[in-house]
Amino acid sequence: AASAATSATAATAGVAAPSAIPPAGTTSTGSVSSPDLDAKLVSLRVEHGEDLKRLAQGHREELEYLRRRSEEKDRRLETLICDRNALRLENTEQGAATSATKGKVKDAETPDLEEGLSFRSSSGGGGGGCREAVADCGRDGDIVLRRFSRVLFVSRTMRGVFFGYMLMLHIWIWVVLHHTAASRTSGTS
Repeated sequence: AASAATSATAATAGVAAPSAIPPAGTTSTGSVSSPDLDAKLVSLRVEHGEDLKRLAQGHREELEYLRRRSEEKDRRLETLICDRNALRLENTEQGAATSATKGKVKDAETPDLEEGLSFRSSSGGGGGGCREAVADCGRDGDIVLRRFSRVLFVSRTMRGVFFGYMLMLHIWIWVVLHHTAASRTSGTS
């Protein structure tokens, strides 16, 4: 009666009763398993354990490889940052040296490539007058606009100020136009 109560309690709890667990070497139906099945089960367990060890070793090797690559990239990044800082320092020093000699003769053989190539004609004649003046004005305007767009590209604050100004300008023009249209229609009625 006690074992029946124990098995009934275990069945209601969702756990198999101790008497319901088959002993080693038997199946759940109570029949004895064959030695071939036991040997296969043991060999499968061993094979599974070896597979898990191989997988773990593969993961460790991959992790080590990725760590080495990350360290190499960090070293390369450090090198590039040092190079960039050295070039920045050289550029600053050259900028200071060229600003001191700016009033002197400019080297005509090395054009400033950031400003674009000069399209000015080298002919000394005065022919073309107005067209040449318009072309010069267009080139100068292009240079100014390129510098301005570079400032907008680099500075988030300047982008905010510029586009805020443009928005305010559009709103103001809209208000003036609607006010003018309203005053003209009310004056003609």
